[in-house]
Amino acid sequence: ATQRAGGLKKPGGRKFPLYFTEWGYQTNPPDRTRGVSLAKQSRYLQQGAYIGYKDPRVKLLTQYEWRDEPVRRSTGGDPYAGWQSGLRRVNDKPKPALASFANPFFIDQRPGSRQVRLWGQVRPGVTHRVTVQRRKRGAKRWTRVRTLTTNGSGDWKLTQTVSATTD
Repeated sequence: ATQRAGGLKKPGGRKFPLYFTEWGYQTNPPDRTRGVSLAKQSRYLQQGAYIGYKDPRVKLLTQYEWRDEPVRRSTGGDPYAGWQSGLRRVNDKPKPALASFANPFFIDQRPGSRQVRLWGQVRPGVTHRVTVQRRKRGAKRWTRVRTLTTNGSGDWKLTQTVSATTD
């Protein structure tokens, strides 16, 4: 909006690239006042990676931070003055988001639609073979849906028709 209003100028009227250099979600625990659940942190990081993939302006996402800062009192009395958005707790124990951070996966489905886009990334960014599998509810075995090759950034996508819709 600022760029459209003339507040930012770029030669040729192009849009500025975006660099998310301190990107993360504080978690509860330990931050009981501003944190999201550990499950939401994992889901939000994967969804954010997908949103960044879809926007060609996004050039970089940098996780902030690797390990939570210790909980400490600030001069204002806030016990969560540090930052607790790490992929590991202050004691180095991994949070659930660490398991999915290296290989984010997201399902994009519009409400009421039977079409879904499956997206994932295999890091580091070079080409890889990825096998997409599914397991029907109650089944014990996984079946292959398709084997894909990632692009040079390690991204892959697959559009599928599913039997259930979201509302």
